[in-house]
Amino acid sequence: MTDEKSARSRKGPSGSIVVPVARPDAFPAADRSGIVVPVAAPAPSFTPDPSAVSFKGRGPKGYRRTDDHILHAVEEALAADETLDASDIEVAVENGEVTLRGLVGGVRARYAAVADAEAIAGKGRVRHALKIVGEP
Repeated sequence: MTDEKSARSRKGPSGSIVVPVARPDAFPAADRSGIVVPVAAPAPSFTPDPSAVSFKGRGPKGYRRTDDHILHAVEEALAADETLDASDIEVAVENGEVTLRGLVGGVRARYAAVADAEAIAGKGRVRHALKIVGEP
């Protein structure tokens, strides 16, 4: 039989509830006096649903990046690509449509340049007139 005093909870000095604990080591949130120490709950983790539709690149209604911003973003992307020598590529943007002209070192370089331009948000179509060095 349990003692009536030990079976009841009592209020601590700060108004928190003191619960008698038989084995405090079994409860990581309790100290030896039996006072339950509040433990912060772990932050909820947000894991996006892989089947969800991505809205990346879709701005508000009527949103349109200026040609200058698109031009700068494409040039930055080409310059940042470690696999691409973009020194002979010219970039032009008109009404959001990107055109790449010039010479590249091979088929992979041509694909990389077009992929870099395609990755820019807010642009329209990407056209290219990139020629591979040594091809007619």
